[in-house]
Amino acid sequence: RKKKKRAFEATSKIKVADEYLYLSGYENCGKGTPVEVIKDDRKVRVERYTDHVRKYYRNKKRLERAWKTHVVLAYMNYTMGPAAYYVRRPSLTEDGYIAMEDLKDRGEEFDRYLDRHYGHLTFSERKILIDKLARFFQTMFQKNIVHKDCKGCNVYVCEGVRFLLLDMEDVIFRDIDEERLIRMLVQLNTTIPRKVSFYDRMRFFLRLTTVMKIDMKKLFSQVVKRSLIQEIIYEGVQGIVREQW
Repeated sequence: RKKKKRAFEATSKIKVADEYLYLSGYENCGKGTPVEVIKDDRKVRVERYTDHVRKYYRNKKRLERAWKTHVVLAYMNYTMGPAAYYVRRPSLTEDGYIAMEDLKDRGEEFDRYLDRHYGHLTFSERKILIDKLARFFQTMFQKNIVHKDCKGCNVYVCEGVRFLLLDMEDVIFRDIDEERLIRMLVQLNTTIPRKVSFYDRMRFFLRLTTVMKIDMKKLFSQVVKRSLIQEIIYEGVQGIVREQW
């Protein structure tokens, strides 16, 4: 909590320069020129530059939450998302933004990755993918980190099957309780392609939850029940896809 409160002050990890706050070591990053607009909706505008990405937040509180998350993770020396370089505070006329590394050439979102590759993966490759994803979330939970919007599009698969999470404004630092775990699993279960087999979904569930002190049968029942009443929606290689179970 102390680190979050000091996220907008000069510290050993943060350098302040007028309306900009830099994470230490990144003072010379994020200086490129505009290339394209990646996303523009009611919550954010994301622009790609030649050497970084800028995420503009319409809502000041979401910007603050995202920056605080990046700062806390820097103090923890734990990488679970794209590296943040600096934040520019919002003004009366302009939205604030966070400049961060561009992941474009390092991989793709989990839903698109599965849509593109799942049918071509061998049994061994699927096993490795699932086990690494389960370990990624286990490590997060051990560090008391939870993502409130754990959709397939917010999980990023890097080369070498390494995982990151996007949308740092949706990260909270607290224990994972049963209800949050159910919501997370349902979100992920209903935002990846239907072609992902029951066996692989079950393997992920077991790998993730076996080490947790929970009622696995009750948890599994709730995840299945809540998943089946929802439509499967994800972004595939060709765009948004809607499927029924």
